[in-house]
Amino acid sequence: MRSNLVFLLLLLSSATGMNLVAQDDISIANGYADKGQHLDAIKAYNEILKSIGYEEVNYNLANSYLAVDSLPQAILHYERALRYDPNDADVLNNLDIARSRVFDQVTVLPEFFLIEYWNSLVRWLSPNGWAWISVILALFIALLFYLVSYGKINLRIRHSAGLMGLLLGLMLISLAAGWSGKNKSVTENQAIIMQEVLLKSGPDSRSNDVKVLYPGYKIFILDELEGWKKVRTEDREVGYVLPEAFKVI
Repeated sequence: MRSNLVFLLLLLSSATGMNLVAQDDISIANGYADKGQHLDAIKAYNEILKSIGYEEVNYNLANSYLAVDSLPQAILHYERALRYDPNDADVLNNLDIARSRVFDQVTVLPEFFLIEYWNSLVRWLSPNGWAWISVILALFIALLFYLVSYGKINLRIRHSAGLMGLLLGLMLISLAAGWSGKNKSVTENQAIIMQEVLLKSGPDSRSNDVKVLYPGYKIFILDELEGWKKVRTEDREVGYVLPEAFKVI
């Protein structure tokens, strides 16, 4: 028991020390950014991501890339920041600014309005958040069933059945939203084009050109064939590119 306690104390002190080191490094990087030394800030933030793995610095790193007009890198790291908070207004605003500067902007084709509403609902909470909502609603249903069944509260059958149906419906929606969010994050492989490249109609250089993809474009990776990636652009064009042309979000 004593050895386990010592191990836990060592683990806690190690994590605390790691956190202090990270905060010191972040303060240094932020200092560079505040002074307008964005190339130094970029180097420092990248070192933090590489050595410590503090993904929270993606937003600050993106801001420095934006300041030096490195748009593909800025867009990439804003998108990575959104993985942790899809509704962060500052990240979304700066991402729009970065994307507005991309040469030959893509016209993003809107989703069917019901799908768009559903996706907005799914993004409202993380998959874990929706799971907790489902658990809470399930507990409410169980409690209501107990109270009604044993006469602890006086509700007409019609009213209790309606309330139970409403709670059950909300629970099912929460489960569906959580599953959809988790499945989307796992299966929807997104990437940012880092260099100008031709989208090809087939997985070889001799295939017809579909269109030019400029740095900063967002793509969705669908499949892989003979070393080429089958991708879809935001304006729904489908074709093939080599993996060195993009970085996965």
